[in-house]
Order: sequence, then C-alpha cells, then structure tokens
Amino acid sequence: VLGTRFNHSVDDNILLLGFAGLMLIAAWQMWVNRVARGNDTAAAQSAARRTDSGAVATMARPATARLVITPALIAKVLITGTVVGLITGFFGVGGGFVIVPALVLALGFEMAEAVGTSLLVITINATVALVSRLGANLGIDWAVAIPFTVSGVMGVSVGKKLADRVPAATLVRWFVGLLVVTAIYIAIRATGALVGEPS
Repeated sequence: VLGTRFNHSVDDNILLLGFAGLMLIAAWQMWVNRVARGNDTAAAQSAARRTDSGAVATMARPATARLVITPALIAKVLITGTVVGLITGFFGVGGGFVIVPALVLALGFEMAEAVGTSLLVITINATVALVSRLGANLGIDWAVAIPFTVSGVMGVSVGKKLADRVPAATLVRWFVGLLVVTAIYIAIRATGALVGEPS
C-alpha cells in the first residue's frame, strides 16, 4: 500500500531505471551468495575426506530440513516481506524477480525452496488483489488474458520438467543471467524514453 502511494509521484521511466538497478544489485548479491555457498560446500567435502573414519561430515542445511521458528526468524520474515511488498507496490512489479532473491539472500533458502515459496506467495497475493477488484471495472482484455494464461501454463509445465534435471547451482546462474539481461534491456528502453522526452 505504501509503495503504491509513493509510486504515483515518480516518472514511469525513472521507476524502470530504479527497478533495473535493483535487479542488477539482486543479481550481484545472488552471485556472491552462490560463490560463498560453493566455497562452504567444497570446504565441507574436503573436511569429510580428511576424516579418519571416512564418514561424510555434516554440511549446510539440506533442502529437506525444516527451519527452526524463533523470534529472530519471525522478525526477519516480517521485515523481508514488508520490504518486498514496498518494492512491489513502488515499482509495480513483483513475482519471482523480487521474491526469489529476497528468499535466497535474506532467509538462506535454496533455489528450489525459494521458487516454490515464491509461487505460493504470488498466488495468494494475486488472488487477494483480484478478489478486491471484482466489484470495480477490471479492464481485462480477455483476448490477451486467455491465450497468455494458457501459453503461460504450458511454459510452466515445460520449465518445471527442465528444472528438475538441472542442479540448483546451475539454476542460480541462469536466474542471475536472466536478471542481468532483463535489467540491461529495461535500462536501455527507459533511458531511450527519457532522452526522447521533450524538455
């Protein structure tokens, strides 16, 4: 709600440039985080090989482990959720581009956990937003919405099958690459629009 209020006072192209910068920062942080995790894993594997018993040493939290709910974790989740909401309202965007980096960087989620959690959050947010606007004129272009939704569902199905065969580290690299490419494209378009605007 606060982000949406702030959004109205800023030029659209300035918002796009700001969002492009935010995406580049998120991509950089995710890359640094991935490298750090890779180093931690390599160190743990090296330590395991050096044990006399040959037993595998305990490594970072596995994907199947459950988070321990503590007051500190609750505060972290609330703060992260509020920041994500502020960014979503301010820039008029959201989805995985904002939620996935937040979950990976702020809460230490693995990529698969972040994607699944973000999809649930997006579904709930979208449902609430749609229901809250049912009494108003939604302005939906069904000729676009229906085929877009159908093709999107098909794309999700194919993407899920591909993701199941790709290591988490590779998914992070691809996601970082997507963030960078998209950010550059948005920045170029927004800069061109600003330069082309009459003074």
